[in-house]
Amino acid sequence: MVSGRLMSTFARAASLGVGSFAAYRKMTDPLDIFFDLDHTILCSISPLPISDNGVDNGVGRTLRWFDQIDDDFPFEGNSPNTRTFLRPLSTATIYFCSVIGRVHVYTAAQKSYTDNILKVIDPRRTLFGQVLHRDDHPDIVRNGKDLLFAGGGEVGLRRSVLFDDKFSNFVPQQYRNGVLIRPFTPDRVAACGQYNMSYVQETMEMFKICSIALFCSVIPSGDARDVIKRL
Repeated sequence: MVSGRLMSTFARAASLGVGSFAAYRKMTDPLDIFFDLDHTILCSISPLPISDNGVDNGVGRTLRWFDQIDDDFPFEGNSPNTRTFLRPLSTATIYFCSVIGRVHVYTAAQKSYTDNILKVIDPRRTLFGQVLHRDDHPDIVRNGKDLLFAGGGEVGLRRSVLFDDKFSNFVPQQYRNGVLIRPFTPDRVAACGQYNMSYVQETMEMFKICSIALFCSVIPSGDARDVIKRL
């Protein structure tokens, strides 16, 4: 319910004032917004956490979650071996960013895992444009996330931003296009067992993404890197 209300709020905001200019910019000079998956907008835990109610520390009441098979880890038959928790307001954040720019996935995970995630957060495949993963770009794992793989070129780089929890992933563009996000780790998941300060901190991290993406979209110079270098 919280995410749904905020999605509506973000949509209204994007239709007014600076938000309407951002939406216009999307049509004329679009901002490409790249999202990492693990520890940025979600956290996957393997093996499955065990508890009386099926979800540890009551986070099943506060976080959206689903079980899946991550074939990076041992599994038997069709039994899930991984529980994936979505960060608070992460889907609302992606929705908002899709209004003011073009959103993409850029992950070091394998294709099968990435597909499992997209079935949940973008089941109709209408939100994300490009989906980059290590099966197609194995250099991601060692060398970081090169935005030129997305067909950017220099013009593309001035209108691109990557949100990721690993600073090393920004190396290919000399850190100029990357925004570091506090990792959403298993301990952070456990801390969100109630609507407490930890939960609020996670929502604020998503508001941070929305704010930075909006400023990157509307900056007069048109160069998102002019916003990122001031962070």
